[in-house]
Amino acid sequence: MKKLSVLLITMILALAMAGCGNSASGDNGSGGKDAKTVGIAMPTKSSERWVLDGNNMKKEFEKLGYKVDMQYAQDVVENQVSQIDNMIAKGADILVIASIDGEALTEVLDKAKTQNIPVIAYDRLIMNSDHVSYYATF
Repeated sequence: MKKLSVLLITMILALAMAGCGNSASGDNGSGGKDAKTVGIAMPTKSSERWVLDGNNMKKEFEKLGYKVDMQYAQDVVENQVSQIDNMIAKGADILVIASIDGEALTEVLDKAKTQNIPVIAYDRLIMNSDHVSYYATF
């Protein structure tokens, strides 16, 4: 069931990214210099579940030619907010967020909104923000 969720998220993201261009890359779709970037914010590495989900998403996106910036916040809300802010600053084209605290991301998601970066809440609801494009869970 987890693999199905990861595959579904990958497909949703691929479709969302298709709206930004014809492929992940402006050249050959191999994740080159012009490849679109997916920022994946995971809560922790202390749970095998999050590590496996993150690795599966990363693998699938890279197969499709996307660059992946995946970070784990070690269950510290401030770390996750900072990591997402950094992903936005580095030019992420889309964000997948498995939030630690679904009510603590309002300000950083406002930044994503001003830059038209789609946000997918993965497995955990993100509250207090109208800038969640999709929600994927089991």
